[in-house]
Amino acid sequence: MVWTEALPWHAEAWDQLRRREEQGRLPHALLIPGLPGLGKRSLARRLALTLLCERRGAEFRPCLQCRSCHLLVQGAHPDLFVVEPEERGKQIGIDQVRALGERLSLRSQYGRRLGLISPAEAMTVAAANALLKTLEEPPLGALLVLTSARPMLLPATIRSRCQQLALVAPAPPQAREWLRQLGRPEAEQTLGLAQGAPLQALQLLEAGALERWRALLATLAQLRSGRIGVVAAAMQWREAGRELIPLLQAVCLDLARLVAGAEARYDESGQLRKLAAGLDAYELHVYLEQLLEQRRHLEHALNESLVLESAFGGWLALVQKSRTAEARA
Repeated sequence: MVWTEALPWHAEAWDQLRRREEQGRLPHALLIPGLPGLGKRSLARRLALTLLCERRGAEFRPCLQCRSCHLLVQGAHPDLFVVEPEERGKQIGIDQVRALGERLSLRSQYGRRLGLISPAEAMTVAAANALLKTLEEPPLGALLVLTSARPMLLPATIRSRCQQLALVAPAPPQAREWLRQLGRPEAEQTLGLAQGAPLQALQLLEAGALERWRALLATLAQLRSGRIGVVAAAMQWREAGRELIPLLQAVCLDLARLVAGAEARYDESGQLRKLAAGLDAYELHVYLEQLLEQRRHLEHALNESLVLESAFGGWLALVQKSRTAEARA
C-alpha cells in the first residue's frame, strides 16, 4: 500500500478536513486518534501532501506532479517536519520537540508549515511539556498534526488544545473487500485480532500472530487443567519475550467480553469460550490490571523470564480464585 493513496475508510474524515479547509476552519493543532492499523499516519501525511500541493485545485487532492508533491513524497520537503522515535520502541525526546517548534517558526517556502508527531503518546513528559508551549503560542500559518493509538496517555492539556478527528475501523464487509482487492484475502483471518483494523490485520498475519494466538490459548488451557506448571509455560514462551504480555491482554479482553455476555473478536474453534467458562468477572479485571503493570515492568526488565512467570502465575491465580468464588456462590 502506498500512503499517497486514499484508504476507503478515511472518506468521512477526509471530507471533514476538506470542508474545514474550504471554510478556513482548519485548526493550528489536529489530533488523529484511532486503533493501530487504521492508517492515521498515512492520513496525516496525505493531508500534508494536499495542503502543500501547488496545483491541488478544488477537489482537495494532491496532483502528485508539482515540485512540492515530489519533494514531500521523497521525504525532502522544507515545510514538513516529522517527529517520531529515533528507534523502534524508543520515546520522543524534548530536543526533538523543541527543534520542531523552532522549525515551525521559520518562514515557509511553499506557503504553509506543517509538523507531524507520530505516535504522540511516545513523547516523554518533558517533551510533552515543550509541545504544550508551542500549542499555547502556535506559530502563525503552521499546522501541527498528532496521531495516537492511545490518546488517553497524552496530557489533558495537550488534548484540550487540539481539534480531534477520530478514525474508526471500517465495517467488516468494507475491510474484507479492501483486503481482497489488495490480493490478501487470507488477512481476513486476523481482522478479529486487529479489532477490525485492516492494516493491523495485514501486519499480524505477516508476523504470525494467528499461530501465536492459537498457541497461547493452548498454553492457558494446559495451565488451567494442570498439565503444565507456571515455569514450564514461561519456558515455552521465553523466545516471545516482550510480545507475550500484549497478546495475553488481547486474550483476556476477549475473555472479558465473553464473561460479560458479548461476542469475542476472534474465536475460531470455541477455545476462548471454554477458557471463559467459570471465570469471575472481578478477578479477571484484577488480572488485566496486573498485566498492564507487568507490561510497564517488561519495558525495563532485566530478567524477562520472571515477568513471564508472574504473568502465567497470575492466570493460574485467576482460575483458582474464580473456582473459589463459584463455590461460595
